[in-house]
Parts: sequence; C-alpha cells; structure tokens
Amino acid sequence: VMMVARQLGTEVELLAPVGGRNGAQFVEALEVENLPIQPVSVAAAMRGTYTLAVDGEGDVVEVHEPGEPLAPGDADKLVAAVARLAPGFDTVAVCGSLPAGAPVDLHARLVAAAKAAGARAILDCSTVDAFAAALAAEPDLVAPNLEEARILAENERVAGAAGQLAAAPTDAELLAFCDALLARGAGAVWLSLGAAGSLLAKPDLAMRLRGPEAGEVVNAVGCGDALIGGLVAGLAEGDALPVAVALGVAAATDKLAHLHPGKIDAERVRALAAEIETTPLRGEVAA
Repeated sequence: VMMVARQLGTEVELLAPVGGRNGAQFVEALEVENLPIQPVSVAAAMRGTYTLAVDGEGDVVEVHEPGEPLAPGDADKLVAAVARLAPGFDTVAVCGSLPAGAPVDLHARLVAAAKAAGARAILDCSTVDAFAAALAAEPDLVAPNLEEARILAENERVAGAAGQLAAAPTDAELLAFCDALLARGAGAVWLSLGAAGSLLAKPDLAMRLRGPEAGEVVNAVGCGDALIGGLVAGLAEGDALPVAVALGVAAATDKLAHLHPGKIDAERVRALAAEIETTPLRGEVAA
C-alpha cells in the first residue's frame, strides 16, 4: 500500500511491528530503497512470506510462515505509535490480518486512535472477527473482499447481513450487505469482487466499478494492496471518493503486469484511471 501510494506521488510513512532477524532485514530493505518506515519494536519475530511465480504463466504459489504471538503490551505500543504519528497525516490505512496473540479489538483501537487524531481511517483487514469488532470504531472506509463478505454474512457477524451470498451475487444482494456494514458504523464500503470489479457504497451513493482488460498477468499478488494505495493517493490529491476509488482500480489493474507486489507504472495508472467503467446504483456519481 505504501509503495503504490508513494509511486503516485503521495507523502507516506509505514508504521509496522518489527522483531527478530526478519524484521531487521525488512527495515534494511526499505531503507535501501529510501522508503520511510517507523518501526515499532516487538518481541515476536516478523514472519517471512514468499511468492513463487511461474514465468510467463501468471501462476503463483504463496508461502506464509506462521507468525509468532505478540507479547502482552505490544498491541498497546502499536496503538500508542498511531496516536503519536497520526496528527501529521490526513489518512491512516490500517491494513493486515490480526497477529497471533493480539486482542480482537486491536484494529478497532488503531482506527479509534487515528480518528481521535483527526485523520481519516481506512480499514483493510482479512481477519473477520477483528474486522467486525472494528466497525464500532466507525472507520471512514472499509475494504473487504467477497470471500470475507461471505464469512461475515454466513456467521452473522454483521447484523442484517446473515445468510449466504451466492456464488455470483446480484448487485442488490451486494448492496444489501454493504448497507449492513454502513449501519454498523462504516462511513463507506468498498467491496472488492476480483475479476468482476468492485462496489462502492455510502448512505447517499453506490456504484459498480470495472477496470479495463488487464492484458498480460504476471503476478496478482499485491493487487488488493494496490487498490488501497491508489485510493490513498487519490484522497491525498483531494479527489472525491469515487474518483479516488477509480485510481485504486487503475493501480490494481496495472499491478497485474508487474512481478514485484509493490511496483506499478504511475503514468499508465493515470491513463487507466480515465478508462474505469462506473455504473450508478444509488445517487449520482460525481466526476
């Protein structure tokens, strides 16, 4: 997310829990590329993740090491770091799954700290229990994908969204799910649907977005992060939410052509943003 937003000209910093030898190598790798990081020292070693790509085919295998549990107090250190740094930024994007051993309300506390500092809070969390808990903190935008939406709905973690989402849900079904999240505290919902595009919903507006044909697919890993990175960049430029979301779609589309999960062609992303197809579902979509 940070790398994509930065390539699009946004002033960004990464705040991350860092521990162990992997953590030290992670910080060194970012510093070599002059990428700004605010490391939060924790006892748990940072896990390694690896992507095996089949050259010329776009097939990948992701390998994720198990994460070590966060020690008591390390979650508090993360929240304190956000409270300290957030006043200097317009937007805080809280991204990633709930670390092992962390309290289920960690993301909620991070969102609350960002909002208390006057920043816009974006939540992109793949741990559904932590995601559901964070809605009470009223994030300005949440960004689940369809798989996460199905788990939330099927397990009734979101009131009003119980019941299965079909393999190919209709726009009305997707919008009903998004409205349930809005009722629970989200300011806006951006639901990613993979190759089928995405759906953006606010109380007064809803729209479907579809990107242009991606062309050659080299590596899809990182596309979800590119969505958020493009969104953050658009918001930093003062774009209205629908326009910023379109920049995110363009960033994710371009990312498919790059092996590195955080690399994009900023010039091509800007051109692709003008080709995003939007279909209003509720209200009027402003340019």
